[in-house]
Amino acid sequence: MGHHYRKLRSSTKLKESYLVRYADDFKLFCVNQKTAWKIFYATKKWLTTRLKLPISEEKSKVTKLKKQDSEFLGFTIKKMRSRNRNIMRSHISPKALKVIEYQLKEQIKRIQRNPNSQKTIGEIRRYNSKVIGIHQYYKIATCISIDLKKVHYRCLLLMKN
Repeated sequence: MGHHYRKLRSSTKLKESYLVRYADDFKLFCVNQKTAWKIFYATKKWLTTRLKLPISEEKSKVTKLKKQDSEFLGFTIKKMRSRNRNIMRSHISPKALKVIEYQLKEQIKRIQRNPNSQKTIGEIRRYNSKVIGIHQYYKIATCISIDLKKVHYRCLLLMKN
């Protein structure tokens, strides 16, 4: 497979890029910044003229992942060096962490409002399903345990008090 990519890189003027898309959100990953800017302007022009889609100026930007992280679908990603190779570190984004913490704390408060009742069992099940759902969604993040440890500590304090 590598031989074919090498042959394509040397025999064409096309720019190498990778597209990651989910619904109406997408990220384009490029080899260098010059290519990134060319693809950025071309994509922006194509989306506005051909598809008549509004472009969010806040979300649309070129980012050098070595120096700055980028958010996508509740994840924060950044390029790092590890043992002479490039790797991607992913965390849960700060916005998503706040939402997770708020939802779990509200669910804990619902459980605490009416202890020892039949309704409490349902609220505990709902809390457990939320925790499992969070883990299932964010399980591909490389640093999920670090991020959720903070949320766990704050929720544990609420439970104890």
